[in-house]
Amino acid sequence: MNYLSVKITGLVSDDFPGFVEIQFNDSNGKTHTFVEKLLVVEDKDYLTLQGPYPRGGMIACEIVQENISNNTVLIDTAKPWGIETQEGQTIFTVATTLITERDD
Repeated sequence: MNYLSVKITGLVSDDFPGFVEIQFNDSNGKTHTFVEKLLVVEDKDYLTLQGPYPRGGMIACEIVQENISNNTVLIDTAKPWGIETQEGQTIFTVATTLITERDD
């Protein structure tokens, strides 16, 4: 599975399961903001609502297209877990350095 590196910027709600604000910059430098469950953006081994913030995290995504000539990928955060920005956006072009592949 592929993951997009994000920054967890703060706690939004500590109601179970805990919601955090997360951000990343696309390949054009635009900042995108999500509010998502902490379980979705961080390894379960490191769960804590207290922070400190900001800190790193990851969200699952699907690679739609690779552009090797400029080291970017087109990703979809709707797959596999339905993650979208506050505006409903799920498709982004990001630097390949923001993508990590892991066996889950």
